[in-house]
Amino acid sequence: MRGLFILKFSKPSSGFTLLELLIVMGVLIVIGGVVVFTLRNLFLTSDFLGESLSNERDLENTIQAITREVRAASPSSVGSYPLALTASTSLAFFVNLDSNTQKERVQYFLEGTTLRKSVVYPSGSPLTYSTTTAQETLATVLRGIAASTTPLFSYYDKNFGGTTTPLTQPVNVSDIRHVRIAITIDKSPFDGNPPLSAIGETTVRNLKDNY
Repeated sequence: MRGLFILKFSKPSSGFTLLELLIVMGVLIVIGGVVVFTLRNLFLTSDFLGESLSNERDLENTIQAITREVRAASPSSVGSYPLALTASTSLAFFVNLDSNTQKERVQYFLEGTTLRKSVVYPSGSPLTYSTTTAQETLATVLRGIAASTTPLFSYYDKNFGGTTTPLTQPVNVSDIRHVRIAITIDKSPFDGNPPLSAIGETTVRNLKDNY
């Protein structure tokens, strides 16, 4: 009688082995790391561009506001010369900022790395711009002014041209016809955003023929 052979086939094991699980987990960790790194870079790039655009807008608005006000400078309400102070980091002048008939004394000046604005509203009898009797408001215009922003204000006479040398300080205020404002901001020197610079130029309208 021949022997009887019975063949048994084992079923393939279901599920993963420990090694396979470790491999899958490793792959998932690598993919997750790549996704996190990519998203982080996207957020950083978005923040970088957003801050850069915001800084550029603030700088342009500041230059436009100063040039517009300087252009409209005129004699004060007590007859003072339109330009009151013409230094390299400070400029004061008289201009009508509101709807009344009185002229305000406006001064832009550098305080550390911050550009500030002073507005003095004349008052008293007789009328005066003295801050002991007149009302003064102070406001921050722009922060993060770079140390390289010197001069902030440059002044030119009636012969102003593209290559004209600015008047030497101390400036004879009666010679001034044209003002240049040059500002560079670098709000966060270590964040990778490059410094931003802008230049504005204007002729003081009421000085062209009257003085």
